[in-house]
Amino acid sequence: MFIDSGKVIYTYIVNEPPVIKTREELKKDRAKEEYKNLIFRGWSITEEDWTKKEC
Repeated sequence: MFIDSGKVIYTYIVNEPPVIKTREELKKDRAKEEYKNLIFRGWSITEEDWTKKEC
């Protein structure tokens, strides 16, 4: 599991992605703990939106 941290830079250009500052890799056991913490805090699983886009 990777955790990306970054910041959003507001510009006049629309749809510009946030800037990733750090990326942390978690081992399997630590990733399971983090996942459980996210669910406990109210996060939920969502469907992948990028696969639904039609060309």
